[in-house]
Amino acid sequence: MIQFSHVYKTYAGPIHALSNLDFKVEKGESVFFTGPSGAGKTTLFRLVSGFDRCSSGKVSVAGFDVEKLGENNVSNFRRNIGVVFQDFRLLRDRTVFENVALPLEIKNQKPSFIRQKVNELLDTVSLTFKRDQYPEQLSGGEQQRVAIARALVHQPSVLIADEPTGNLDPNLSMEIMDLLDKVNAQGTTVLVATHDIELVEKRKRRIVQIRNGTIVKDSKNDVISVG
Repeated sequence: MIQFSHVYKTYAGPIHALSNLDFKVEKGESVFFTGPSGAGKTTLFRLVSGFDRCSSGKVSVAGFDVEKLGENNVSNFRRNIGVVFQDFRLLRDRTVFENVALPLEIKNQKPSFIRQKVNELLDTVSLTFKRDQYPEQLSGGEQQRVAIARALVHQPSVLIADEPTGNLDPNLSMEIMDLLDKVNAQGTTVLVATHDIELVEKRKRRIVQIRNGTIVKDSKNDVISVG
């Protein structure tokens, strides 16, 4: 499903954001990426989602060679990827329903299809009763659930959640992680970046620790490298 082969990412400076990343995520797997701020987690996710390209090495996602994506197939590729951000990124002047529906409207889907799909997703995230409310009327946890529903609207094979509980209290954080578990149980590959080690350890999922752009531990094989 996802494979990094000797991946490096360097920015001007030079800043070595990622160094020799080499790992694989199987279809339907749920993986937590942990590490301090600046460790390289967000850069890694940008490579997975195709919003950035590696400096060297190879990134493969859902059968696509990300480095070779062109204008003709990049949109098809990105429909395989759903992204959830820490700050929700909801449109304040649109209702819950309208926020989730927006990606389908951009693709000129039929109104009947949009209605059915959005209602299904709002049911999945337990927000049907909030469909006509605006983001400012919702709690932080509810806003994050709307963001997750929107990320799932194209039925992506991979869901990326970058610090999805960073702005939430512990109880709401547990709700969001329970929802991500539910999404994963339906067959979606889920990647989560987080600083919250306690939250991760309760989930008993695969944990990949990153420090200074290098994987220092992967619980899948308990391999530790010095980076």
